[in-house]
Amino acid sequence: FCYAYARFVEAAENLEQAISVRQQLLGDDHEEFLRSIESYVVSCNNWSVQCMSKGNFTAALELLKKAEAMTEADNVPNYQRRVVLRAVTFNNLCCYYRSRGKQNAALQFAEQCLRIEQHYKEAENAARTYLNYGVLLSTTGRNGEALEQIEKALAVLHDRERESPEVNLETSQMLVVAHYNTFVEHLRLKQNATGMQALQKALQVAGRKLGESTSQSSNLTQKIKEVQIELEKRLEQKAASERFRTTAGSFEVSQIFMHFQDSQAHPWRKVTLDEADADRAQEILSHSKQITLRRKRPPLEVPLPPDEPPARPRPRPKVQNQAYKMPPMRVPDRWWDSRPKLLKADGCFAGSPILCQHARGSWGSWGSWKGQGLVAT
Repeated sequence: FCYAYARFVEAAENLEQAISVRQQLLGDDHEEFLRSIESYVVSCNNWSVQCMSKGNFTAALELLKKAEAMTEADNVPNYQRRVVLRAVTFNNLCCYYRSRGKQNAALQFAEQCLRIEQHYKEAENAARTYLNYGVLLSTTGRNGEALEQIEKALAVLHDRERESPEVNLETSQMLVVAHYNTFVEHLRLKQNATGMQALQKALQVAGRKLGESTSQSSNLTQKIKEVQIELEKRLEQKAASERFRTTAGSFEVSQIFMHFQDSQAHPWRKVTLDEADADRAQEILSHSKQITLRRKRPPLEVPLPPDEPPARPRPRPKVQNQAYKMPPMRVPDRWWDSRPKLLKADGCFAGSPILCQHARGSWGSWGSWKGQGLVAT
């Protein structure tokens, strides 16, 4: 019921209960009990792939973790396909983490899968493991190592093809993908000629073994054709630019029919670049539209360096820990001591009334001194 309604996590939990009941009734070594564990791990891997294709990554990860726990040697008895199914589980975990953008985790699971397959010499689909590992190495910039892994996958697929000429659709698709990935890695390693050969091989295999069998196969073939057309267009543009550069560099002879000088046209003979000087060679190339002459801009006036700022006076050093001494104060003299003395004139002092007051004492009344002939200066 849970499987029919795509409730895969609940379906796995029900299978776990069934496995527990079989263990209690039949024992750990019974064939039916071991077969139920194997069927459980296969179901969890298949359901996880379906969940990933639908975007339900939480359920996919939970199912893969259940399958990983059920393939550990310490948790369950050693059933027949335990090692093979553990490698398959690690491969699916690699695909999961790669789809989630976690390249380091995906690379670790791919390496674990390779170690298991190489150690136990048991692999359900070694070519798929090599292809996934190669793609992960390519995303991390290790293109040489990625190309080695893809070539190993191609070797495995060719061996399988020789053993059974009637290969299934999955093997044919993997063969096309392996040739296409080889083309990509050669292109990234700047080996364009070898890459084009790999792309042609991918197209041949796709046309011979895939054709229009399924929509997925036709989409794969169409994508490779589009890549080939785009690549040929770019290579043609690059070759055209190289031809133009080569012809421009090997240009030797050009003819100028009229030469304008003094507002008049003068005929010129056919001149080679070897015979012409620099200015004439420029005119020849310009007339044949090999180069374009432009006027030179007037040289810019070099600005004078800015005036140096005046030197700032050096600060006087501060005297520390010394008592401040007041300068000696000079008591000013009386005002008339610092001025010229008053001159006597007819027994009277000359000057302003205030000076007279200072000189003679009190003035008295206005009438008493008004007629004495005081002179204001």
